[in-house]
Amino acid sequence: MTGRKAGIGALALVALLGVAIIAMLLSRTSSEPLDPNNPTTSGSQALASVLGDQGVRVRSVDNLQDASTGAGRNVTVLVAAPPMMSDARLRQLAAAHRDSARLILIAPDPQQVTDVFGVPTTGGESSTSLSSQQGSCHLAWAHGLTMSVGAAVYSVERAGVGQCFTGPHGSGAVELAASPEHPPVLIIGSVDAFTNNTMKQGDNAAIGLRALGQTSELVWYSGGFDPESAAANQPSILPKWLMPAVWLLAVSVVMLMLWRGRRLGRLVQEPLPVIVPANETTIARGRLYRKAQDTARTASVLRSATRQRLRRSLGLGRNAPVPEIAERAAAQTGRNPHDVGALLTDDHQPINEAELARLARELTALERQVRPS
Repeated sequence: MTGRKAGIGALALVALLGVAIIAMLLSRTSSEPLDPNNPTTSGSQALASVLGDQGVRVRSVDNLQDASTGAGRNVTVLVAAPPMMSDARLRQLAAAHRDSARLILIAPDPQQVTDVFGVPTTGGESSTSLSSQQGSCHLAWAHGLTMSVGAAVYSVERAGVGQCFTGPHGSGAVELAASPEHPPVLIIGSVDAFTNNTMKQGDNAAIGLRALGQTSELVWYSGGFDPESAAANQPSILPKWLMPAVWLLAVSVVMLMLWRGRRLGRLVQEPLPVIVPANETTIARGRLYRKAQDTARTASVLRSATRQRLRRSLGLGRNAPVPEIAERAAAQTGRNPHDVGALLTDDHQPINEAELARLARELTALERQVRPS
């Protein structure tokens, strides 16, 4: 019964593990910032969910190949982290969607805009909130909105560029005209308009929904780190000697393990400091049983030891059952097989010391009959 319960418990554990793995696979959560499947404060799951409720088909992709497919007039492409893309890949994505409605970049580096799209661009950061009422707003979707403090701003040196949320140092939203190499490019400097943690503050939600909800399909590209991007070429804050020091420490630890763990020749057998005779161990164990007054356990130990010795004497296997032992012993001694079986079978009933002594004598007598001295 115990084995059966253990088997059922193991099956239940395996089933629960399988359900957990399936749930993880189906949940499709992510930890990437500005990812539509990321439910944390830095993610954009809330905005993507609202867009879906408004009828926009949000297609989340995490590689350039998938992001470059499905171009069309009703398709908007969003690049969540342009600084993590190399200029060549961003240029490739823009060319693949030159027939799409719009390419949206969230807080790109001004130099990246200059290099990829050929539009001289400088940038900075706004120290105040930016209202669409300031200056002239050329973006219809942004009318009546205010961008939060800390947004990136851009100054574009080219005529005919749409701008909005304009402040002293530049505009928080800039739209470049389409060209044969790319669709219209909308640059938005506010990250707060897209994250779960800040989208409910001020007009952030309206900015995100209006900018991304202008077409029926949104390709949301949140690919991982590109080793050829400008961000990869930024100088590290870690000292140059750190990695060589780590490797040196690792090699030193391995050498220390080999030195201290070496074995010189064969193992040496040392004599035991104390030799305990077997009869003393038996007597001590018997005294423990007697002190505990566990006569049922003692009787079970006596029967088990007798059964093992009888198996060897009768030439039976180590796991021979009691009925087989009783039949062979009865045939050799001339005793009743039923009586021998009853003598060798555990009944787990408490008995007094006199009955225990009588049991020991009967077991000894049976062994002597089977194996005469």
